[in-house]
Amino acid sequence: SLTIIGFLLWGVEAHFFTLIGTVYVLSATLLMGITIYMMALGHYYLVVPKLSERPLVVGSYLLWIFLVMKMSLSGYAMYENWNYFVEGSRLGDGFMMNWVFASMRILWGFGALGALSYFSYKLAVMRSFQSATGVLYTMVFFVFTGELLSGYFYHKFGVAL
Repeated sequence: SLTIIGFLLWGVEAHFFTLIGTVYVLSATLLMGITIYMMALGHYYLVVPKLSERPLVVGSYLLWIFLVMKMSLSGYAMYENWNYFVEGSRLGDGFMMNWVFASMRILWGFGALGALSYFSYKLAVMRSFQSATGVLYTMVFFVFTGELLSGYFYHKFGVAL
């Protein structure tokens, strides 16, 4: 709920009140929320090791759904705003910096998060919760990094990377 309040207070620009803006904020909230939930759940497994691994596995499935939703939205935003990424563009932060932000968003916010979520899923299935918790900590860093990069581009230029 704090994430929603933060995004609502942070995103009071005209492009915020669109369907894409609403989906952007909700998808970011869901992605960050499920990642933090899984990390907290991983800690609970360390204290109560006899718990079923099912909630962590279901959390992984939800994370993948939210990640695909976020990647689809980002891909659509890049397609719709391709003029930001054309060589010589002066839109946004300029051609090169736009690509730097987009590539960091894709590699860290999607690639690293997706790969690590697979590892945490496999570790949860093996009931190696201590290792899974370490991976989930790293996932929280990458989801924050990716959403921060995306948030900058969205709130400065209205492009929901």
